[in-house]
Amino acid sequence: MPVFQFIANLKTSRKFANLDQEQNEALIDLLTAAKAIDGELRKVEQRELLEVLDMLEWSGDQTMARYVEDAVERAQELEPVAESLQAFFADIGQRLGAEWLREEGYFLASRIALADAEVVEQERLFLKHLVKAFEIPSERQQTIIGKLEMSTVDDKST
Repeated sequence: MPVFQFIANLKTSRKFANLDQEQNEALIDLLTAAKAIDGELRKVEQRELLEVLDMLEWSGDQTMARYVEDAVERAQELEPVAESLQAFFADIGQRLGAEWLREEGYFLASRIALADAEVVEQERLFLKHLVKAFEIPSERQQTIIGKLEMSTVDDKST
C-alpha cells in the first residue's frame, strides 16, 4: 500500500473532516516530517500526499500544494536532535489541540516512519520526542502501538 494511502482510508471513517485550518496545517507538517526524517521524501510521495490531503477542507492563504512544498522544506531542514525535535513537535501538538488528534497524529506519523520496516536512529528519536511533546500517556502509547502492529499485519495480508 502506498505510504500515504492508508491515511485516505482512515479519513473516511474518522473525524478528520472537521479539522480547522490550523489543524490541517499541523497535520501536514507532522506527516511530511515523518516521511522526511530518514532523509528522503520523493516527488511521487509529495504528489501522493497531496492527493490524499485533497479531502481536507482547505482555506489557507496559500494553496495546499504550496503549503506541502513548504512543509517538505521545513521537514528536510529539521535536525534530528532533541532540542529541534522537541520544539517542532511542541508547536505541532499545540496546533493540533485535541488529545484524540494528537494521538491520531502519533499513530499516522509512526505508521509512516515505520513503513519501510527499518527503524533508523533518526526515526527512533522522532517517535520518542513526538510522544513526549504530544503528552501521550504510556498506556495510550501501548494501545497505539497495538493498533500499529495490527494495521501492519492487515497490510501484509492484502
